[in-house]
Amino acid sequence: MIKLEKGERPSVIDEKGTEWTKRFVEHNGSLTTMAPSIRYCYRERTIKTAVRRDSYDKCIYCESFMTQVHPGEIEHILPVSKRRDLVVRWENLAFVCTECNREKGDYLEPDLPLVDPYIDEPSEHLAFYGPVVHHRTGATRGEVTVRQLKLARGSLLERRKERIEQLQLILDRIAAQSDGPLRDVLERALADELADDRQYAAISREYVRQARARAI
Repeated sequence: MIKLEKGERPSVIDEKGTEWTKRFVEHNGSLTTMAPSIRYCYRERTIKTAVRRDSYDKCIYCESFMTQVHPGEIEHILPVSKRRDLVVRWENLAFVCTECNREKGDYLEPDLPLVDPYIDEPSEHLAFYGPVVHHRTGATRGEVTVRQLKLARGSLLERRKERIEQLQLILDRIAAQSDGPLRDVLERALADELADDRQYAAISREYVRQARARAI
């Protein structure tokens, strides 16, 4: 999980958000009985495009590209099953993979919220060791986030291991080079691999940092 920034709010929320929220809140039945036009108003095309843009087309929690997991979903950081008034609140909309969204469920604990990468600095709550995500010592929000979302689930570990192996190949190539044009090219390639828009950026950066510290 990396720190993210919310981009400009889609104009359709300003134009239709109040109406959509009113219909959603005033619906007397459960969410499952709502007409799709009410239930999924937040999945409007321009909203989905903006949400995907802000997360670099990755799940905001596990950082998986959506092509690597189940289809991505525009969902709510605070669940609308408990906060219907936030159905199209821009700050509450996020791009989340099906796995993380299923595990998150309707979790809502105001005194112990999940780490929100749009508000929080994730590195203050989470620590990374190889392909594994842990919570920092004493970081209760980090612990509840890791456990609730199952960020150490097996499928994620396998994909992160593959990512680390790719990074190690570049590190090995750099270590084998003396100073010169090829080493410069490899260093730039490594920097590109650690950019925000790359899969598992948080784990990748920490792995490279630790690997280089051991090499000193």
